[in-house]
Amino acid sequence: MEVKQLIWGAPIAITILLALPALSGNRPLAHFLRALGVSFAGVLVPLFFYFASTLAFLLMTKDSCTCGWVDGFMLSKLALAPLVLFSTASLYWIEVLWPNAPDRPDWVRLGLYCGAITWGVGIIYALTCGPISGSRSILRPLLGLSYLPVWYTWRACQQPSSRPLHLLATIAMVPFWIGSAIWASIAFERLPSNSGHNCFVVTAATRGHRRLVGPLFEIERHGHTRQVNQQLLTFWQFESAWQRCSPSTHAHFRAIYNFLGPRVAARIRTRWAADAVYLLLKPIELIVTMIGPTISNR
Repeated sequence: MEVKQLIWGAPIAITILLALPALSGNRPLAHFLRALGVSFAGVLVPLFFYFASTLAFLLMTKDSCTCGWVDGFMLSKLALAPLVLFSTASLYWIEVLWPNAPDRPDWVRLGLYCGAITWGVGIIYALTCGPISGSRSILRPLLGLSYLPVWYTWRACQQPSSRPLHLLATIAMVPFWIGSAIWASIAFERLPSNSGHNCFVVTAATRGHRRLVGPLFEIERHGHTRQVNQQLLTFWQFESAWQRCSPSTHAHFRAIYNFLGPRVAARIRTRWAADAVYLLLKPIELIVTMIGPTISNR
């Protein structure tokens, strides 16, 4: 199976499987079609972006945080995963499994209430605090989920009012929010102090133990004297040939690398980490060495 088919086929298959219970009990086809939309927009898409958006934290540095330690919520929101899964199950129960049930269990009502609060806070964070620069674009899909707190609130308001039940749910959520806040503070403190705009991954790899990454020698580049190793020179030569051969594809690559490179390099803080990156780049270096002359002769 091709990768493209897997990318499109997996979510379609999961959506259909989630909606299948809607066909039980001789329910009309219209109910199944509605269940498909609910399964996709209320279950699959929210959970995917909830977990996938934590990857944005890997691109963050302290100087890219507009709200200080609060931006650590991009990662620490995983502490709220039980609440998110619980609320998603409640929405799925009421929308797909038993949409016409005269009485809803208390856990469903609790889940809808938790979902309204949890997703509401998440959307407010994405709107007001989220990280700046290019990583901000990773949050944009979250903003597209602004319908979720409205959906949960609408469904929660349809349930019989129960102040003791809502008070119980609020108390139960407090430990998760406290844990998330503590985690956010710790995660923020562990971020690099700056984005290392003058250093990229291959350059950072030269900071390893000289017995491994060396020998190092000085060269003049862009009016500055720099210490480099053979690996860095190989990548520079390949990039120059690539730029001459295909300026457009090189420009696209450089735009991505200029954003990701410094942020990854900022996390290479020890010689051992630099050694590991140097070794990881070795297979790519060998490939570049083989195809470099072909590109240069074009």
